[in-house]
Amino acid sequence: MVKVIGASKLLTCNEECRIITRGGVAFEYNHIIGVGDYDALCQEFGQGQFFESSILMPALINAHTHLEFSEQGFEYGSFGNWLDSVMAKRDEKVGVGMLQSIQALLKSGVGSIGAISSYGMDKEILADSALNVVYFCELIGTNEAKCDEIWDSFHQRVKESLTLQNERFKVGIGIHSPYSVMPTLLKKAVQEAKACNMPMSVHFLESREEKEWLQQSNGYFKNFYARINPAVQKSFYSPLGFLNYFEDLQQGVLFVHCTQAQDEHLQKIAQCHGSIVTCPRSNRLLGGNLLQYDWVRGFVPVLVATDSLASNTSLSLLEELRVLLFANSAPLAPLADELLLSVTRRAAKALGLNNGILEVGRDADISLFEIQDIEQSCKESLQWLLYAQEVQRMWLGGEEIF
Repeated sequence: MVKVIGASKLLTCNEECRIITRGGVAFEYNHIIGVGDYDALCQEFGQGQFFESSILMPALINAHTHLEFSEQGFEYGSFGNWLDSVMAKRDEKVGVGMLQSIQALLKSGVGSIGAISSYGMDKEILADSALNVVYFCELIGTNEAKCDEIWDSFHQRVKESLTLQNERFKVGIGIHSPYSVMPTLLKKAVQEAKACNMPMSVHFLESREEKEWLQQSNGYFKNFYARINPAVQKSFYSPLGFLNYFEDLQQGVLFVHCTQAQDEHLQKIAQCHGSIVTCPRSNRLLGGNLLQYDWVRGFVPVLVATDSLASNTSLSLLEELRVLLFANSAPLAPLADELLLSVTRRAAKALGLNNGILEVGRDADISLFEIQDIEQSCKESLQWLLYAQEVQRMWLGGEEIF
């Protein structure tokens, strides 16, 4: 059965940010079959449902979050303090509050996520949820003597996750960071991703502590490894040496954070067909600087995400976008358009999803926000970004969620 919905404004989120006044979408089952003037769609497909003082747009995409870490209560102020508190408290906090986090994501208009999973505790919950999920099984390991054991355990998690794979749950590989994955494991993971055409997500240059370790084998991580694994005397890689492992991947890689990246690193990420995911509130809470958004997007596509509740105050992607809107000096309306694309069209492309744009053939993942006086606005993206708080209605895979 064909369903037609319309609103005062429709944001297609194509590259031109086309906006349709009194626009509508027609979809059948899980695919969009028509986009355009609402009244014309009703004539073609039958009576629809129109929402006054509202915006229709693609459901948002949060490209980087850790559902297993849905509890707060960690130390902020520096990356080292935060990591020490995670190591001390993770056993009591990991896996708690995951269902509530899914609801929070949905209510902020998010229909798809890039989920980083360290333990595999969240796979069934996510597979059963309404969310469209790219599920990154995360690899971590620095003990060369246990390399085979670490790989076998990781590979078992991947295989178990693949049993749940379907059109709305896809499996990828996550690399924890260059300071926590030894070269033997990294090489195997990249080979696996390449052979199976799996997406990859990588934390990279998130903090000053990480940068000092990669460049000088000194600072916080020197003391960290003296405590937990004294065999690690120096960094496994330089920043560029680490990036070289990803240069032959055709599907692209999500490089997360990159707040300490320089021109040479961004150029290398571009050569790797990569995208950068920025999580500004998390970066600020862990004592780092925000990504220089205008500068970085001159090199590579930039996506916006929330990271986890372990390093954030909420999972609202709307709040995350507003932080970047206020932190940058670029003209407001064009910046709002760019930020909207960073959580729709460009995020979908980076994750290999068939959504993020309202156009024929795309998945029917659609959000509706109520925005007062939007009919009179000529800066729709900006007005949405300033005033949207929660999604009013949502359709995912053609099914109404709210």
